[in-house]
This record gives sequence, C-alpha cells and structure tokens, in this order.
Amino acid sequence: MTLYDDNTNWAIPEPDLDFLPAPRPRTNEPSAEPEPEIQLLPAHKVRWNFDPEGVKPPFAHTVGLCARPGHPYELAVFGLTGRLAQAVLRCAGEQLVRDGLDPAEGLELDDVVSGYSARLRRAQDTSAFTAARELYGPDVEVWQVLVPDRFGRFPDSSDYSDNRDEQPFV
Repeated sequence: MTLYDDNTNWAIPEPDLDFLPAPRPRTNEPSAEPEPEIQLLPAHKVRWNFDPEGVKPPFAHTVGLCARPGHPYELAVFGLTGRLAQAVLRCAGEQLVRDGLDPAEGLELDDVVSGYSARLRRAQDTSAFTAARELYGPDVEVWQVLVPDRFGRFPDSSDYSDNRDEQPFV
C-alpha cells in the first residue's frame, strides 16, 4: 500500500526488497541449512509526538537505531502524520543501511519519497527527542529528514510553497 501526503503530490513507496534472497519453497522435510535472518535495521521504535493545542508541528523520531555498531545516530522528521512519519523514517533508515551510507549534511536520499529526494540535516537541538536522550544521553546524534514540497523544494529554499513552521530546523 502506498501512503500519500494530503498536502502534496508525493507518496511514500513500499520498501523495495528485490535485493533480498528469494524465499525458499516450503517442504515438509527439514532443511540442512538454517534460514538466513534478514534485518536491515536494528530493532527500534518510532516515537510520534504531537501538540494537543496544535501550536507546534507533530514530529517523530527513532529510538534504537543507535544500537547499530559504528553508526550511532537516530532519525527524526517533522510535520507529518504518524503513519507517514513512520514510513519516511523506515525508508530513510533502510536506504542508509542498504546503500552503506552514513548521514551527512545535505545528503539526499532518493528512496524515501516517490519521485522526489529527501534531504538530511543534523539536528543542533536534540532536547525534543527525550526517549533517545534517555537511552543514549544528551549528546545523541539526530539527523532530521526533510521532505520536499510538491515542487521538490525544501524549507530552506526561498520559494518553498508549504508552511516552513511545519518542518522547523532543530
């Protein structure tokens, strides 16, 4: 199922799992070799937060990606519904792992939003990501996933067409 954002024309793709081995046919005979365990991301949760007053935009962040050896970071996204935020963070995390990438300022990910690129920027203020800070301390590295407007422009562009307050730079 493809998830769509009501305010733009972009969609979140279903994960492309073509690079995974084909499933083995089921038989009643036990296999001599164990089934491979395939897990792109370490076990983690996505915590979605919203302001019941509607003053601040909703945001979501991962908790548990830091458990991946040698890649101590979490991901966050602002201004999306819970399901869209979870899908964006999952797709971004999977592309980083699958392509062997580490987050970098301005890195564009093309497997997150159908037909557009998402962009990473390092969060300067991690105080809102309380669950990640509780687990990994106040210096936890958080990368904000920026999603474009319907024209493919990001909030730092002068001609960005959506409300900039929905994706604040933290």
